Amino acid sequence: MKENPWPAPWCDLDLLEKTVIMRALRPDKVIPMIQKIIKKYKYLGRDYLMPAQSNLGELYSDSKNTTPIIIVIAAGADPMTEIDAFSKSQKIEYVSLSLGKGQA
Repeated sequence: MKENPWPAPWCDLDLLEKTVIMRALRPDKVIPMIQKIIKKYKYLGRDYLMPAQSNLGELYSDSKNTTPIIIVIAAGADPMTEIDAFSKSQKIEYVSLSLGKGQA
């Protein structure tokens, strides 16, 4: 028996088509569906599911005074302690600008 079988006529759809239907019916299930798609195709693979780890030292060395460092975070993540520690160690003054909910 298949895992989570879909009723006819949707059982014959491919994974991408099922994901589109899920987007309309169950938006909370879209991310796991997209993860399945990424795992399925060898040219994508699990590496694309792992978040990139950034080193503030490398980011800073790649930046210029005309190229700001922009950090986009997910809900619940707070890189401010790392940014504060790095800025103190390098004796850098910085300005934090929050564009969170209601602050745009």
